[in-house]
Amino acid sequence: TDKKFVVVYPRGLMRQLRGQERGWESYTENNTEDVDFFKEIVKELKKTYTVDDERIYLAGFSNGGMMAYKAAHQAGDFFAAFASVGGYPVNESHLFHAGSQPTPFIHIQGADDTVFPSSDYDVNIIIHNMVYRNGAQFNPWSSGDGRVAQDGGMITLTEAQGTKDCHSAEAGGAAYYFYKINGMGHTWNYSWDGVDGDDV
Repeated sequence: TDKKFVVVYPRGLMRQLRGQERGWESYTENNTEDVDFFKEIVKELKKTYTVDDERIYLAGFSNGGMMAYKAAHQAGDFFAAFASVGGYPVNESHLFHAGSQPTPFIHIQGADDTVFPSSDYDVNIIIHNMVYRNGAQFNPWSSGDGRVAQDGGMITLTEAQGTKDCHSAEAGGAAYYFYKINGMGHTWNYSWDGVDGDDV
């Protein structure tokens, strides 16, 4: 039978981000209004659709990616997994961006991102905090050594395309994956060498 799924693109409130624009309150630990909003969306969808509680995912781009990290801290017991594209935790928020319940997380970052350039953030600290709090292995296997990395049918990368660090789950933990894509800027979808960024 065909697999069926529902995709929802919510809009945040007007906030002072890079000027006055719509976005999410991803900067503080205790404010839960946006995560509560996400949960209410799911509850409303359940009134119309049959929803598998073990297959509800949250992903975001840029400020939405930052919000995905915060939601992993606040709602790891509600969503099955999280994804961030082009969005890091900022300020000191990386100190609390994973909650008490480990939840699978994937981060996709453009090597040429000028809005969230990796050089502006201590990426290693952010990753290590997430890996530690998620109960994953600190020593990842990576595609950055020139070989092709494979993991359960996930997208593979060559050295020219970028790197993929795979922090596998320890017992009772959850995996954390970090992709860094060469040639990719601050964008949601990106294609290279016949691989579509949407597939990633």
